[in-house]
Amino acid sequence: MPSLEKPTKPAGSLKERQREERARLILEAAQTILLERGYHETSIDDIAAQVGIAKGTVYLHFPSKEDLMIALVERQLQNFVQVIEAVAASTSSARERLEAILQRTYDPSEARRMQIFLEVFGSADMRSRFAEKHERTQPIIDHVRNLLREIIEQGKAQGEFDPNISTKVMIVMYLNLLSPRNYHHLTTDQTVAFEELLPQIIQIFFHGISRK
Repeated sequence: MPSLEKPTKPAGSLKERQREERARLILEAAQTILLERGYHETSIDDIAAQVGIAKGTVYLHFPSKEDLMIALVERQLQNFVQVIEAVAASTSSARERLEAILQRTYDPSEARRMQIFLEVFGSADMRSRFAEKHERTQPIIDHVRNLLREIIEQGKAQGEFDPNISTKVMIVMYLNLLSPRNYHHLTTDQTVAFEELLPQIIQIFFHGISRK
């Protein structure tokens, strides 16, 4: 007769899930307050109050405000990488895939992600902290470069892109278009309507500025 005993769960699995959920709620609260008030006006006290936990509980997950902000940025980076991975894996042409990434970057729905980057990196202290955490963020950046390299090399092989132009140069130029700082400069420039911005970016990247 089969045993009717319930299978035992791994020790601590429920506790670990609760911990992960609490960390998620802390990050969500930090994001909300950061976007409302800016980096310098965001405090651990307010984050704890919004989640409904003690200030000390926040510190159990994130030792400092800076560590919390780093985790928030890393989460946004990972989410954006997932977008790029999905586009890179599609069967579209190389150019269509590069355009799709730009379209996602400059879509109004992505403005929140860019604002998070700008708020955090606008602090000299945070820029310094990220430099110290180079070993954590560099693999993410390298992964994005590799995805772009694969797309561009496929484009060259299929005759879409000039094989004489350095792939590295193309990657650097393209990454500049994804930069939060450049995004901010371009989207806040009142001389160019937002709906005209992306077509102009695509035109310049793929065709240059020479008059045809």
